[in-house]
Amino acid sequence: MTAALVLGVAAGGASVFAAFQGCVPADTRPVPGSLTVTVSPSAGVLGGVVTADGWAVTFDRVLVGIGSVRLGDSCLTYTEPDYDRVLDVTTKSQQKLSITYAIGTCSFGFRVMPPSTDALLGDGVTEDDKTMLRTPGADAYVARGGIAYSLVGHATRGDVRKSFQLSFRPRVRYNNCVLTADGGDPVDLPSEGALVYDIAIEAEALLRDDVDAAAALRFEPFANADRDGDGRITLDELSAVPIATVRDGGAFEAGTYDVDDAGILRQGRPIVIETFGDYVYEVLIPSIPRFQGTGTCRPSVRGTLGDGGSASPAPGG
Repeated sequence: MTAALVLGVAAGGASVFAAFQGCVPADTRPVPGSLTVTVSPSAGVLGGVVTADGWAVTFDRVLVGIGSVRLGDSCLTYTEPDYDRVLDVTTKSQQKLSITYAIGTCSFGFRVMPPSTDALLGDGVTEDDKTMLRTPGADAYVARGGIAYSLVGHATRGDVRKSFQLSFRPRVRYNNCVLTADGGDPVDLPSEGALVYDIAIEAEALLRDDVDAAAALRFEPFANADRDGDGRITLDELSAVPIATVRDGGAFEAGTYDVDDAGILRQGRPIVIETFGDYVYEVLIPSIPRFQGTGTCRPSVRGTLGDGGSASPAPGG
């Protein structure tokens, strides 16, 4: 090919590109604002808690699969961070979850779920951790699925020590997050504005004797569930404890929960709480995330047997 021909081809290509650019309309939308979402440990995860019944509880590791941040339709969204991360929230505060570019006033939501194949790894998280959470398994509540939360810790009272390594498998969509009980849409993002919202992971929620964030923390029912006396508390052991025996020993608000009195969704079905394991898994675990320190979100749970699962439950651990 001669030099003249090469120059001619290049000039022709440039002309075509220029003509193509002339056919593409200019983006006349205003410059968007940015919403950065971070994830942090609660004070209880960072420093441990002392329960109302005298146990000192420490969370050694708290792994969570979290992501898929979504803004409501009333915002003009330029980009949606359709990805998730595996985070160990015991390592540090304000780990980056996502950045969304948008304008407007709208609702806010996110998901907690077993990680996807492409899930990004947070501080101190390894590929082995991700594989562990992604590996399908079963328990008394999920017929088959990966792990959304892995909570590892221990508790002491006097010279007694108990440990726990509990895995929970539901897929939870958190919608209608609000900053105050009577608040409206939490996102108000002007052009070129910048917001940072944090989601605290309150692992101590599994110790509450009510779904309310101000409820007392109690570890005695966990300790008493260790019937084989090996010092390790399992989900099987929690599920073997009738809820009536726990209520006799403390102020647990159990029974039949539905949307109105528990704030949890199971496709409109009420949930019958028969064991202490039911109470922890179905009622308390969805309440772990805390929006902006004091805010709340409405959890919609998928992937539990109480949510229409048809397979027979397998023993959990």
